[in-house]
Amino acid sequence: MENVLYAKFSSERRKEFQISTKIVLENEQKHLYKFALNEKAISHINSIIKNEQKIKEIENNRVKIVKAAKINDGQIELEYIEGISLDNIIAEKLCNNEEAEALDIIIQFINLIKPQKKFKFSEEFKKIFGEINFNEENFLANDISNVDLLFGNVIIKDDIYYISDYEWVFDFQVPFEYIIFRSLELNTEISIMGLDFKNKIYTQLGIEDNIIEKFYIMEENFQNYVSGKKILDIYSSKKESFAVPINGIDISKNVYTIETYSNLINYKNKLNIYNSIDDIINLNFNVNESIEKLILLIKNGPCICKIEKCLGKRKNDFSNVEIESNSEFSISDNYYFSNLEPELHLKNDNFEFIEIKIRIYYYNTGLIGQYIEKIKESNDLSNDLSVKNIIIDDYERRISDYERTIAEIRRKRWFGIYHMLSDIKNKLFKN
Repeated sequence: MENVLYAKFSSERRKEFQISTKIVLENEQKHLYKFALNEKAISHINSIIKNEQKIKEIENNRVKIVKAAKINDGQIELEYIEGISLDNIIAEKLCNNEEAEALDIIIQFINLIKPQKKFKFSEEFKKIFGEINFNEENFLANDISNVDLLFGNVIIKDDIYYISDYEWVFDFQVPFEYIIFRSLELNTEISIMGLDFKNKIYTQLGIEDNIIEKFYIMEENFQNYVSGKKILDIYSSKKESFAVPINGIDISKNVYTIETYSNLINYKNKLNIYNSIDDIINLNFNVNESIEKLILLIKNGPCICKIEKCLGKRKNDFSNVEIESNSEFSISDNYYFSNLEPELHLKNDNFEFIEIKIRIYYYNTGLIGQYIEKIKESNDLSNDLSVKNIIIDDYERRISDYERTIAEIRRKRWFGIYHMLSDIKNKLFKN
């Protein structure tokens, strides 16, 4: 049986783009595989092999492309780099209130991959990203565009930046500034920092507010292309919240994927994970007043979760975060999920920062459902026994009260006289 460290299924897309990504441990070596979930998606997986060669032009002495190898039709292996993601480094700086350092790291990477050619519209561009009205002379682009060039897909090892994913590569120019826009907007830590921080980067890139609005439209069109659905129609009625799928630790990037539902557009973001050890998950992230709640989608399936810590920071004070769930039942801080899509809902009570430590037990085991059922039966029996014990204790207390009352009556002088008169009466009637 293979030891799966991470698995992600992109089944919400159009059939021709539905793939799965897995990191498995084989002979003490980590391997990263991508494979098609259906026949229509085979060509999409196979195209990733070609993409590696297409984007070689961005390589230099500091930037490298991870190698891709075909396993069979519809399955490939990407070179696994044991490093730390650029996303993770930026998030750590922001969590430590080191905005200047985070900004320097972002600008340094941008300068390493910044193209020199001017962007030009094409018919292929318009088919996917739409009829966008802006001056093409104001933007830069490569002839081959890797729209997947996100901070979370960049792994740093020995001071080398490795591009670890290049699924979405197009044979036409896409504005480089839009690709950086995606990296900023799809980064959770950056997106909740507010406009001031992002504007500092946009200013350096010469991106004005009216252009950002057009980039949002491009992103919506791109998501429509990938999903085959109108994202705006799907999510326009949803309240803003975060949904955090916990589907196993992404070892290569040290992040979890989250979905931000707003009343405009759905984006896939990255949420930083700190000190993830074995089955213990530590989440540390900033929040703001616009976030009503955080939804943790535990993609392990049926499991037991123990909340070892869940605290929210408000100014200089920490307090417990209110938690709701769709678990079958809970005992103390243990939540028992027998359903396939466990959820934990964290209420944001005007917090500035939330940290949560979760331990996940017994997932990926066929007997977990029966185990939880037995625990529930035991818990129900225990509760029933507790109720009966309370009733018994109440009866015993009443009996004790009665016995104590009788004892007190017997100690009264008048009771002794009454008892003596009763004896005399009985003897008289007997004679």
